[in-house]
Amino acid sequence: MMPRIAFILSGFSADDHDPCIPAIHNVVRAIAERAEVVVYSLQYPFRRGVWRAAGATVHGLSNRKQYGIGRLMLWQRLRRQIAADHAIRPFQLLHGFWATEPGFLAGRIARQLGIPSVVSVAGGEFAAFPQFGYGTQRTGRGRLIVAETLRRATAVTAGSRWVAALAPPPHRDRIRPMPLGIDADDFPPASLRHGKRVLIASSMIPLKDYPTMLRAVAIARTRMPEIQLEIAGAGTEMERIRKLAFELGIADFTNFLGFVPYDLMPNVFRRCDLLLHGSHYEAQGMVVLESLATGMPVIATSVGIAAELPAELVYQVPPGNPEAMAAALLRSLSSATHAGQALETGPALIRNQFAAQQGGANFLDLYKEVTTMP
Repeated sequence: MMPRIAFILSGFSADDHDPCIPAIHNVVRAIAERAEVVVYSLQYPFRRGVWRAAGATVHGLSNRKQYGIGRLMLWQRLRRQIAADHAIRPFQLLHGFWATEPGFLAGRIARQLGIPSVVSVAGGEFAAFPQFGYGTQRTGRGRLIVAETLRRATAVTAGSRWVAALAPPPHRDRIRPMPLGIDADDFPPASLRHGKRVLIASSMIPLKDYPTMLRAVAIARTRMPEIQLEIAGAGTEMERIRKLAFELGIADFTNFLGFVPYDLMPNVFRRCDLLLHGSHYEAQGMVVLESLATGMPVIATSVGIAAELPAELVYQVPPGNPEAMAAALLRSLSSATHAGQALETGPALIRNQFAAQQGGANFLDLYKEVTTMP
């Protein structure tokens, strides 16, 4: 009989055509090939009911965002639903993604049921950037929730060694770097890049530091005026970023694509020549892996998964340094060396080390370790 695993998530796919968070959709689908998976979604897609997606049974627990008493009622609804499902056929383990509300509830409910729990650090749990309004560690309440979540979990994973090293000292040694994977078939390799079209693909929020990336492009264009820029992303900083591009004199050479659906991103990767990623923090950084899967070279800040990838594929720069980023752009685009290395070894690296199937297998191995699963 297949083992039975429960996931607690902030949101999950409304159907197989809605990836929601693609990395989590893919890992659930990979695990569901070898286990019975039940997903409990606390928020998105904001509908109550039961449906199938990614090979899993999904319980939507809320029609809208909940606050105060409504939030506590949502937690009780989750606990009752998991307990009822567990009574019909026991779960071997609860897995919460994010060491905040989902992970906190996974640990708490798992203890009540007498089964293990796994928590995956998948966002800003270890971050504190008050200047960007980002990071759970900014508040005492946030620090307390993360600490209690880590304490209760049987095992804790993180999307990169970089973010695992930022964990609070009492828990740092027990966090296992286990990156999520991508479906490499969704991002097939393109041909060798010869052009000067730079891609930025990230949310337009302060943490991603668009000002540094735009300034780097503007600096690089003084030496290499044929550089073009494409931006795939949307968010709260959209108007500020458009204004800055105009002020820097690069608006006429910048194509703002807005939000690009996940299934259309491979086309964007194929027509661009280099990915530029300037975030100050990443638990992992899936866009870096997606780019490399297509054979696209990458320039990225030394955070998240980028910090541990081969230097010949990912030219690393410190966050917030437009001069260093501009120098990396010129270095990459001045010859075919970077592009050639990315095409030659990037796709194989992703298929061998960062495929969704491998990520799912790694989690199943962990589940076996912490449970009595066969």
